[in-house]
Amino acid sequence: MMIGVIMLNDFKNYLKLHVDSPNGQLQYWHRMKLFFKSHKEFNQETINKFLADCVDQKLKPSTFNGYMTALKHYSRFKKIEIEFPKQKRTGKKNKDFLTLKELEEEIIPYFNLLFPSDSEKRKLIIRFMFTSGLRPAEVVKLNKEDIDFEDNTIYVKEPKDKDDRKSYLNKEIVTDMQKQINRSPNNSVFNVTQGYITYIFTKINEELMYKKRLTPYVMRHSCCHHAVRSGMDIRELQKMMGHWNIQMTAEYLELTDDEIKHAYEKKFKFTKGKKK
Repeated sequence: MMIGVIMLNDFKNYLKLHVDSPNGQLQYWHRMKLFFKSHKEFNQETINKFLADCVDQKLKPSTFNGYMTALKHYSRFKKIEIEFPKQKRTGKKNKDFLTLKELEEEIIPYFNLLFPSDSEKRKLIIRFMFTSGLRPAEVVKLNKEDIDFEDNTIYVKEPKDKDDRKSYLNKEIVTDMQKQINRSPNNSVFNVTQGYITYIFTKINEELMYKKRLTPYVMRHSCCHHAVRSGMDIRELQKMMGHWNIQMTAEYLELTDDEIKHAYEKKFKFTKGKKK
């Protein structure tokens, strides 16, 4: 299918809704601008040629993957089915994450000192992110009607070209969440900005000087790791996290040999002989 070049300003608006990082938005927009400098149409043939040229240029795997991700965003923006090759291996480090013990014993106890004026609210936000896996922007946009306390379901409203998804409210923080909703002066659950959330992690990194560098997305990664190690099925986790494909979720399956052995012994049931 032949697709004419469209105004990239429309794509820029699309990226604002789908990519949380302003730097990522700019990079993907710039890469598509470079694509249209050498190709007038956006289709399977021109994409294959563009990526083949990237291979010929011997780009770093991370750079090649960045161009391919930009093309994927554009294909979703235009709602065009495109077959993409596998991403190149980059040898990147495993994503940082916190264990539940690290969160509750090494981070949370210091909140009263780090945030004397509103420590309880910030504790709740970081626990909510750890247990729900919501992105920072999704936490900011969360409204009161998005939480169903009858079945502890969180409804995450996605942009118009993606299906809404569900996450879940951990029973341990239900009471605190109800109190927070009652305190909130408007329809927003937390009534905060992304800067407010980022500040939590800035203080932990700069003043607590924690052994791991923490960011809001570390909490999302932590949720995935904790879910996997708790026995959650990877496809269930993919749906809850809103990952586009199973490979994104599979990145969190970095299990040790002991963890794999434990999961095998717990899940793989086998009985010798025929059952009557």
